[in-house]
Amino acid sequence: MRSIQDAVARMQRHVRVLLGRLRPIEVVELAVAIDRLVAFWRSRRPEISFITTVSIEQDRIGDELNETIYRVVQEG
Repeated sequence: MRSIQDAVARMQRHVRVLLGRLRPIEVVELAVAIDRLVAFWRSRRPEISFITTVSIEQDRIGDELNETIYRVVQEG
């Protein structure tokens, strides 16, 4: 029973992390969201060198395009 409880708890934590990564980025700037994404991958894959430069005037593009750009970077 304890083993099953532990396995379920691990799965729930994993699902929470995945859902957190799928949330809309509206609450932060695009550059901040991308920096957080890169920081996540740097911690997981320190042997890979990541260089990011984001120079988008966020107020000139809409939330939908911000979200699309973020998802494209996320998929990359």
